[in-house]
Amino acid sequence: MRPDGRPRLVEPARIRYRDDQPFSLDFDDIYHAADGAAEVARVFVEPTGLPDLAAARARGGGPGGTVRIGELGFGSALNFVVAAGICLRAGARLHFVSCEARPLGTDDFAAVAARRKTAHPLYEALAAVYPPAVAGWHQRVLAGGRVRLTVWFGEAADALADLAGRQRQGFDAWFLDGFAP
Repeated sequence: MRPDGRPRLVEPARIRYRDDQPFSLDFDDIYHAADGAAEVARVFVEPTGLPDLAAARARGGGPGGTVRIGELGFGSALNFVVAAGICLRAGARLHFVSCEARPLGTDDFAAVAARRKTAHPLYEALAAVYPPAVAGWHQRVLAGGRVRLTVWFGEAADALADLAGRQRQGFDAWFLDGFAP
């Protein structure tokens, strides 16, 4: 909050599309490779063993059947929707905590979601409740309560400092995104 009580806004990302992929004008960088979901599998899903972890949680192995993932760099939410899809198919719950210094604006996010909702249906639900570019934590509950997204808009250092004082449970995996910047 600002001293006058109004919410502090964050500068939204500026994007364009190159070959049907979002491209950051601010960082002169792609949001993901052309094979976005396959890249998420190579870089995050396979190394963390997420499918096996989600299956184990669904069978009752772990706190409340919930997989907990932390992420730096929410971007276009591709990591989130891929991870959520894996957890939902396995029958596990997901709590995904992320932070993003330059979030997509609501119109840009809606455009990304419209392009991806066929392959990743959770995009449509997220687009309907996508947070405004207001600094701080935003929480969204999706998939009938089985998926919880907690996302910080602002600097990652501020999010992690705040999270350190709040978090009572550890994370199963961290997705350290944002390759080029």
